[in-house]
Amino acid sequence: MVESGAGPSSKRFKMASGGEGATHVGFIGGGNLARAITEGLLQADDKQKRFKIHASFATNGENYKKMQSLGVAVTTNNKDIVLSCDVIILSVKPHQVLPVLEELRKIYQDIDENQLLVGGAPLPRNLRPLIVSVATSITIKQIEEKTEISWKMGRADMLGHLPVIRCLPTVASSVRAGVTVYTSGHFSTENDNKLFLDIFNSVGFTQDVPEQYIDGFTAFTGSGVAFMGLVMEALADGGVLVGFLEEWPTK
Repeated sequence: MVESGAGPSSKRFKMASGGEGATHVGFIGGGNLARAITEGLLQADDKQKRFKIHASFATNGENYKKMQSLGVAVTTNNKDIVLSCDVIILSVKPHQVLPVLEELRKIYQDIDENQLLVGGAPLPRNLRPLIVSVATSITIKQIEEKTEISWKMGRADMLGHLPVIRCLPTVASSVRAGVTVYTSGHFSTENDNKLFLDIFNSVGFTQDVPEQYIDGFTAFTGSGVAFMGLVMEALADGGVLVGFLEEWPTK
């Protein structure tokens, strides 16, 4: 078995990537966070057309329609995301991440030598997409174990891993004021990191952190409003101590 962190050769990768043009960003799952990132990207992109956004949903329900109203290319088939995108953002609930990755791996595993070399069934736009997870509690190790792919190449199998970045953005990304902490996986390259930063720096500020701090950041940002409420309550109590009527400081 031939082992390679980059999957198929760079020549084949370039042929399948669609050449120059917009970066195709695909969301699997499209809740509040995916919509916030999308809204921020659309504001940042304006008329530059740097990003083409896709999203896949389990059903064509409310979230599907909200993303469609933003001009996003929507689908109910995850394979459409694989065939269309350079970056795949996993924005499903944590318990759904590993089953979705298993589905994606099967799609890539089914790419055979004939498709790569002489055509046939449709090839993915990018044979080595960047996988970005915004799910809490699912580690890079778990994701990388599910994104190890074996391609059939003549008499040998070529073993490769899709690059992974785990991150946690905030919903303020919708107004390009988000904060995103992230950790790069073992198989992500400098170009993968640049691609990630091009997307997430467009919707706010990014900070590279050791992975063990990501879950703590989840708790910190999720509870941030409560901390500010505590400060405001303390200020109101201070006003009462200096003689204000109780209702004054809260107005």
